[in-house]
Amino acid sequence: MRRKIAFSLLGIAVTTQLLSGCASTPASGQQQAKKNITLTMWTHDQEYANLFKKEEKVWAKQYPQYSIHFQAQVFPAGDFWNKELTAMVSNEQLPNFLDLEISHFSLFMKPGILSKYVLNLTPLLGKTRQDLVKLSPYTYQGNVYALESALSPVSYYYQPAIFKKYGIKTPIKTWSEFYQDGLKLSKHGIAMAPISEDGGAAVFQNLLYEHGGSFFNKSGDLTINQPVTYQTLDYITKSISHGVFKMVNSNTFWGPGIYQDYEQGKVAGVIAPDWYAGAELESSASKMSGQWRLQTMPKWPGSNYTTSTWGGTGIAVAKNSPNAQLAWSLLRYVYATEQGQVQRFADIGYFPNMKSAMTDPAVTNQKFSYFGGEKIGSVWEQAAKDIPSFWQSPLESEFQTYLDNALESIYLGKSNQKKAISSIAQQLKAQEFFGY
Repeated sequence: MRRKIAFSLLGIAVTTQLLSGCASTPASGQQQAKKNITLTMWTHDQEYANLFKKEEKVWAKQYPQYSIHFQAQVFPAGDFWNKELTAMVSNEQLPNFLDLEISHFSLFMKPGILSKYVLNLTPLLGKTRQDLVKLSPYTYQGNVYALESALSPVSYYYQPAIFKKYGIKTPIKTWSEFYQDGLKLSKHGIAMAPISEDGGAAVFQNLLYEHGGSFFNKSGDLTINQPVTYQTLDYITKSISHGVFKMVNSNTFWGPGIYQDYEQGKVAGVIAPDWYAGAELESSASKMSGQWRLQTMPKWPGSNYTTSTWGGTGIAVAKNSPNAQLAWSLLRYVYATEQGQVQRFADIGYFPNMKSAMTDPAVTNQKFSYFGGEKIGSVWEQAAKDIPSFWQSPLESEFQTYLDNALESIYLGKSNQKKAISSIAQQLKAQEFFGY
């Protein structure tokens, strides 16, 4: 997931000696030797390594004939996904588990990559596929190649003390109310939320998708040039100019600057996904424990959505890796069972993307002390009842670069909206090559 967390290269070796009955050979009565199995993972996130390390011990009990070893390497995000891609096309030995982060998945959508190197999960999921949400980002040519690590529903985190001081009622139900409330706060030098002027299209993306817009359709065709895009941009630029949104650079958005603004009461809240709670607020603003609350996103008129999704990481199985079927069994246990997804929420706080797990009392009734004892899982459960689909294109990575540039020019008043957005299609066309 896109988070400003430093990762280090390390190896994790876990040996699980499985309990079994006293199997013996007919002739000698000696205990039969167990077969050693090693399952390996490459990832950019220590939490995924820790999660699989823990859950592997429980899962492995169903295979008493094996002595299973689990090894994970955690790499700095940087150039990690190019490393995975290079290993594929160079026919290097791949680990069992591949980390295909959502914003880099398009690197693997180049012709022939996924079908040759990554296990197609579609026939393996069976009816479970109907219970899983957010498969679209990891779907290519109708096939699913990775399972999502979190739904990553977007909500509005806010400081209730600020709103109470200035007579603002919560929850804020519509974006119109959000704007009017923001005008009240702006008179006191307080913004409702930050928005990044450079290198960060996520806030725009979240508002657009919740509004019913999209970047691409199921076929991978560009769909951004539509009225809802300009309506969303009108709202954002108006909010920036009147102090409802505070425009900051990406270093401030993801660095100490924004936490100073939170602590000093200059920014009342933030539009962000589930992982922002633990990865950002709790870790970087620990002194503010108890001072935050969560609500669903305000609604747009005519839209059924109260959320979008931001970020995510698909975990895939390398097709030709040793013991690929065992690796799939472990992935299914951790990511495609209700028990696994509920445990994932308990361990790392990532909201389930499995419908049956979303409503589990262990998810919806858990109180979070950082949020004043609020049951934030129940907020996400309400938002997750209807999730807009996020489809990708093989040129998604290039698209995001062009979109970031276009938004920066719009936010800073250097270009009008239609010119900047229309230029994206022209730039993408120049990037197309035979096979798309």
